[in-house]
Amino acid sequence: MAEAANTGSMAKYPWWRSAALGALLLLALILYPFLYRTAPPDTIQDNYVYQPFLRLWIVSFLPYFAACALVLATRPAQGRWRWIEVGIVLAGAFILRALLLPLPPGFSRDSWRYLWDARVTLHGFSPYVYRPISYPLKSLVDTVLFPRMRFRASATIYPPGAQGVFLLSYLLGGTNLYFLKGIFLIFDMVTCCALVVYLKRKGIDLCRVLIYAWCPLPIIEFAIQGHVDVISLTFSILALLSFSNHSLRGRILTGFLLGMAALTKIYPILLLVVIVPDMLRDAMERSRKSLTRAGASLSRIVSLESTDAGKSRRGGSGEDEGRGRLRRPGRWGLSHQDAGDASVPSPPDPTPAPTRRHRFSGRVPKTLSVKAGASLATSLHTVALLIRHIRGRDYALLGVCLLTILLGYLPYYIMGHGQVLGYFPTYSNEQGENAGFVQLVLQWISYAHKLSLQRAVALERLVSLLFIVAVSLAVFVSRLRQRMSMAMAALVLFGAILAISPHVFPWYTTVLLMWIPLLIGPLWTRRGLVGRTMAVGAVWYLISVSILQYYYTSGPHHYVPNWTSYYQVAYLPVVIILVVAAIVGARNRLSIRSREV
Repeated sequence: MAEAANTGSMAKYPWWRSAALGALLLLALILYPFLYRTAPPDTIQDNYVYQPFLRLWIVSFLPYFAACALVLATRPAQGRWRWIEVGIVLAGAFILRALLLPLPPGFSRDSWRYLWDARVTLHGFSPYVYRPISYPLKSLVDTVLFPRMRFRASATIYPPGAQGVFLLSYLLGGTNLYFLKGIFLIFDMVTCCALVVYLKRKGIDLCRVLIYAWCPLPIIEFAIQGHVDVISLTFSILALLSFSNHSLRGRILTGFLLGMAALTKIYPILLLVVIVPDMLRDAMERSRKSLTRAGASLSRIVSLESTDAGKSRRGGSGEDEGRGRLRRPGRWGLSHQDAGDASVPSPPDPTPAPTRRHRFSGRVPKTLSVKAGASLATSLHTVALLIRHIRGRDYALLGVCLLTILLGYLPYYIMGHGQVLGYFPTYSNEQGENAGFVQLVLQWISYAHKLSLQRAVALERLVSLLFIVAVSLAVFVSRLRQRMSMAMAALVLFGAILAISPHVFPWYTTVLLMWIPLLIGPLWTRRGLVGRTMAVGAVWYLISVSILQYYYTSGPHHYVPNWTSYYQVAYLPVVIILVVAAIVGARNRLSIRSREV
């Protein structure tokens, strides 16, 4: 009844949802003057008070959640009003970001380091080798970039693809940070538009894009703080979109986009686990069709061979032997006489069965050898077809991806004399308070057993590797059996990366938020709770509460050493919900199987 009433109201007033979205957008914009008033100043110090800005940031989630509830609980309008709604959402996403570009970064000063890396590269030094305080870079120290950036005693950690964007910004805008953030704004809007295209292909309400587009987390982290993660998000979703193009150009484009995503953040290379099963499955389908045709041909050969044997048995004591003629085999094992008179039935053979078996016993092994050879040939043919069918455009994707990554690292490999990792090895060994859940559990185990730092790091590396391999294999098999969508596979893989990461900063979680519009669904159906929606909702909750980290690391004057309360608020509910979702999902699958039986 409620659904029918909703449909009727939409038909009578197709503009009402557009008006509601516009009103919620205005409500979100009302908070912006207060955000400006409490925003961090453009100074080189970190001694200002963060709490007022954090409170307003949390309050800005209220109109966002109201807009999400409106879109998820109602049906989209039809006709031109549908595109008016999408236009309001995308225009709102641009306005919400563009108005914050003039604000300087306060919670994180990584964006100043981006421009410094570009400055170092343009002067012929490798940012993976030379630290900002290194003596050879003394002449590059200025009053804009050097005082405002942090981690001056460490080499860079950002991959070459990100360095390319930094170089582009520095060449066009110099040390103007707001020009770089403008480039990030373009990337973020491309991500929003790509999400609209993805939703349209899946037949989902296009306005769901606001789950990402209007979320205050990526808006603040990318428009104000200017984090490079926005680039990897854009390349990742574009890579999955272009994968639907099965042409050679589409495969080449997918490989390039996937390589660029891995060149901005390393973990998007795991998207190969998402797309390779599709290539294998397509190759199997093509090889199965070819095998069917080959099997039909082999069956005809064996059938004709058996026919030849039968005709020989029937005509062995007949007229031809009496005349002393030789039966010369023709094509397909038939004699020329049989080939011409195949339709003429032969008279029944009066020869007793024992004599017939003894007389033609030499032909039976030949028939069996033909069948055995046909079976072996079929198996080899299947393997050959699979290899042959996965070549070409599919191999072009993998080759272009690898080539893109190699070409991206090559200049820095030459400048750095083989050093291209920079600070990354040290970063991966850190013991962060805001680490992922798996990493935190391993840290607690190390503390409980009083392991040395070296052994603790070795344990974390081993378990993390096994964890990623296990998750990747599970996703690979599920994708191969068509039991998991591409968006869900990407969410699971990127979530596994965050679970083993030594740091999970709030802007890291935006890579999970991007897939929520594609995966969120009804929480309750006629069969009961939906485990998948519970799991996706738990991830959404973790993304939303991740900004509470700033209450624990909001500058040197407000540092809270005990993170237990954050773990209880962020990780504990998510783990509980995920366990319940797994139980509910298993129960639903069992009930479906029982009905099928």
